[in-house]
Amino acid sequence: MLSSWKGNDCCEWRGVGYDKNNRYVVSLQLRGSVFGNQRPQLYLIDDVKEVGSSLLKLRYLEHLDLSNNNFSGNLISPSLGLMKQLRYLNLSYAQFRGRIPGELGNLTRLRVLDLSQYYYGGLKVDDDIQWISRLSSLQRLDMSGVNLSHASSNLFQVLGMLSSLSWLSLSDCSLKNSHLPSHNHLLNFTLLGNIQHFDMSQNSFHGPIPIFLQNMTSLTFLDISGVNLSLTSSNLFQVLGMLP
Repeated sequence: MLSSWKGNDCCEWRGVGYDKNNRYVVSLQLRGSVFGNQRPQLYLIDDVKEVGSSLLKLRYLEHLDLSNNNFSGNLISPSLGLMKQLRYLNLSYAQFRGRIPGELGNLTRLRVLDLSQYYYGGLKVDDDIQWISRLSSLQRLDMSGVNLSHASSNLFQVLGMLSSLSWLSLSDCSLKNSHLPSHNHLLNFTLLGNIQHFDMSQNSFHGPIPIFLQNMTSLTFLDISGVNLSLTSSNLFQVLGMLP
């Protein structure tokens, strides 16, 4: 892909979306290859800070895909949080490690955020997860494989503040019962009512099906495989009532 970046006319560069009327770049699709023995396009980029500072020059960028690249265990640059025109950000399977910067919460126009990982533990969040609640336009969030074990116990309450969210994956995030909303929060709790796709598989939940799932009345897909949840006579009809 990068071999096509020759000459001064970036309209002809592969992976670059250019607004010809206003003369600025609006999209970068730098997705790496996952087939055969081809190296990811950004395999040789070691200075992630330099990448971040270069991207900041693209003030009107709305779509950024860096997935399936090898950033060699570097941190996600907090400077991405300055790209406030972004509507799509895909950093999945890009070999990032460490803390997800809270500065991403400044991307209030973001509709899609994909941070999914090949393996558990590469990326993690700290106790303070309020930055997620600022992503008020978010429709799709994929955090599969991200270590959420240190996330505060109000994780689902924070996610419930995203009124536009319809697709959510928290698979293999080392979540446990303490992350589930307590009964004290359920009285006026309309958690994630617009969610259609919800994956909470491969986590450390146990006991009966969480009661908050009853509030997810728009569900068309639910994955709770690989968790130690059980049906009881008391919650069987509640679960059946969730089915479309």
